[in-house]
Amino acid sequence: MRRILTLAVAIAAAFTASAQDAETILKAISTKSPASISSGFVEIRTSGGQSPKNTTLTGTLEFKAESFLSMNYDNSELFEIDGTKMTISKSGKKQVFDLTRNKMMQGLSHLLLFAFQGRVEELSQEQGTTLLVSAENNEYVVTLAAKEKAPRGYMNATFRYNASTGRINSMNLVEFNGKSTSYELK
Repeated sequence: MRRILTLAVAIAAAFTASAQDAETILKAISTKSPASISSGFVEIRTSGGQSPKNTTLTGTLEFKAESFLSMNYDNSELFEIDGTKMTISKSGKKQVFDLTRNKMMQGLSHLLLFAFQGRVEELSQEQGTTLLVSAENNEYVVTLAAKEKAPRGYMNATFRYNASTGRINSMNLVEFNGKSTSYELK
């Protein structure tokens, strides 16, 4: 009986320590994340299916404060969030979305902006995901995992932050259809 109680206390202590560690990491990310970032980036798009193909793109990224993110690709593609609008230019076609009316694009906007701002706990609550947090090799790793399968959207999103500076180093977005997109900041 004494062994069972000792084991139960040890397990409870481990879960408490783990929850405290996660809380400490989330607080560090949210308080250390920089207000602006200018960086080069590499994007790898992986198609789904039995024979996935990778497409690698490069470009420059600009993140400012709470509502601006611009990804200018070397191949002239553009992805930009500026306040209440999102602009996507690809293959000579330009699309502009009103984020106050288009909930799907608003969700994507929040996913990216909140990740850069370090607001991952708020993002997880807004999107109804399970939040997994760990520390590995001077990085904080945060994964948002969908609780239920959906016809569209992301099955999970993993963000890696520099533990010293709070700056996002990389993100990997995996869709329910098997496609994935990863970004690594230089």
